[in-house]
Amino acid sequence: MAKYVYPAVFTPEEKGYSVYFPDLEGCYTCGDDLQDAQIKLVNFFCHNVCCINCGKDKKLFDCERRK
Repeated sequence: MAKYVYPAVFTPEEKGYSVYFPDLEGCYTCGDDLQDAQIKLVNFFCHNVCCINCGKDKKLFDCERRK
């Protein structure tokens, strides 16, 4: 089975953290703090990327990026 690595970039914002995968277009989320951002990132990745790979879901969901 092939293994893939998708690095994530965490950016501190005025309120929380924004997170995105530079290798996956449109894949980003955010959290109130670093731990929240990590949890949301795992949930986001598992739901969106894993479901796309197994063909169950073709839609990507985005969290509104904090400004």
